[in-house]
Amino acid sequence: EGIVTDITLRHTIISQYNEESCIVPNSVMDSAVITNTNYTENIGNFLEITVGYDSDIRRAIFLMKRICADHELTLNTMETNVFVKGYSADGVVLKTTVWTTNLDDSFHACSDIRLALVEQYLREGIEIPYQTVTVTTKDNGQDSTEGVGGGSEPKEKHDEAEAPREEHGEAGHTKGEPVEESHTQERD
Repeated sequence: EGIVTDITLRHTIISQYNEESCIVPNSVMDSAVITNTNYTENIGNFLEITVGYDSDIRRAIFLMKRICADHELTLNTMETNVFVKGYSADGVVLKTTVWTTNLDDSFHACSDIRLALVEQYLREGIEIPYQTVTVTTKDNGQDSTEGVGGGSEPKEKHDEAEAPREEHGEAGHTKGEPVEESHTQERD
């Protein structure tokens, strides 16, 4: 995505939003479907957020509508709809369309709205779930379960009666032990 900054006989230069330039051969441009988001009257950008199953879903929808409608760059604020898009492993996915006059405003508005949603949901106790990992290890037939970020480190078990192991060098000999050299003669 970006803005066309130059068109030559051989290629088209597109300035991307991360300030990189793409040089696209015109043969590619001729065979591709081009979407010009600036050609339309207004820009619609989808915005999704997942809220936890135990959260007040109706309150989350209300807050999302209000935050989108209150943003200075959004259009059609009275018509803002928020839908329950579906379910995920983590929660309920809410979706809306943020309408602005141009693409630059759309990126700014969506960024601001995402930040406002996180801040408001935290204040209201609406959970934005995130994935966690639980690691289960087996130690002498007993299970030990720990979650990432919590619990204690697994302890290594040592048999106190076990003598320390000797370090071995080449050919399995204990380090420091003399090694007999053997020579093999080659026959012609």
